[in-house]
Amino acid sequence: MVADLEGIRERTGIEQAHFAGHSLGGMIGPAYARKYSDRVLSLGVLSTAAFRTQDDSEKVMGVVKAMVKDGIPKILRTLTDRWFTDSFIKENKQIIEDRLKQVIDTNPDVFLNVFRIYASVEMSPWLHEINHPSLVLTGENDGGCNPRLNQQIADAMPNSELVILKNYKHSLLLEAGELVAKHLVRFMLK
Repeated sequence: MVADLEGIRERTGIEQAHFAGHSLGGMIGPAYARKYSDRVLSLGVLSTAAFRTQDDSEKVMGVVKAMVKDGIPKILRTLTDRWFTDSFIKENKQIIEDRLKQVIDTNPDVFLNVFRIYASVEMSPWLHEINHPSLVLTGENDGGCNPRLNQQIADAMPNSELVILKNYKHSLLLEAGELVAKHLVRFMLK
């Protein structure tokens, strides 16, 4: 995925950029910065995970195993409450359905492979090497990429700022996209 990101950068001809990623994308950004340090102006590490305990890792891998056993559509419905606040679910049924359909329409082998990567990657051994200005941001009630893990990410990265968005869960870009954008723009313009 890091090589894919570099390929996109090469094709666009952009020499340096601010990189932001959500969830697995929040793992790709620091890995990209580690390999292509001179290409990165800053990082946005959004709702991602590192420093997982064994229990944390087993829970994420349990979701993957359940998807393999029972099918992605069935298990995906159980994740809705983890991704969105109750009020967003109640008021935005079509957005939720569109997001679920987007995932269900993804090639299942590709989706499960990406979920496995997310479940098994661990950045903690090398995060201290990332010296780029980095905004680490998550929702207060994000169960999988919780404030505890994001605090450890921010503590490990020497030039980082931590922001915890009150009341939000994992799907910050859909539920609070404007708020996330404001934080990213503010951070990049510092």
